[in-house]
Amino acid sequence: MSRVIGALLVAGMLCADCFLSGSCDSFINLPGLLFVFNCTLGGLIFAFGCALPCKALYAVFFSPPSPVSTQELERYQIVFKAGSGFSLAGGWLFFLQGLYAVLSNTGLTSDALPCALGIPMVPLLYGVLLSQFVFRPLRYVIFSRYGEKDEA
Repeated sequence: MSRVIGALLVAGMLCADCFLSGSCDSFINLPGLLFVFNCTLGGLIFAFGCALPCKALYAVFFSPPSPVSTQELERYQIVFKAGSGFSLAGGWLFFLQGLYAVLSNTGLTSDALPCALGIPMVPLLYGVLLSQFVFRPLRYVIFSRYGEKDEA
């Protein structure tokens, strides 16, 4: 129940920020979201193959608490920790790519520059949200479900 409350608080905070800023359009960047998601997914598949990340997610969402070896739990923790890093890296990569695109556009006036700089920052927000509010909690969920302590 506490996980549901935590998820609702995070979603409520994002919705409140969206509505208080006046427009939700500034928080939606579909190419950036796809870029961050694909960097995360691609990094996990490149690092671990398809089987281990799928098994880790299955253990969190679908599998009832059952005996799992400590070695397997540590492997799941490594997957979620890597997913956290890949999502942050994807956000930063898109930010740097967007920053380069904005700064290479010599037609921007000084009034349009702050608005243009805000566009590549949104995927950076996606990377941080995915890292801190998806992968980090998943690490704790897997260890609390199977009765192990998380060392990091």
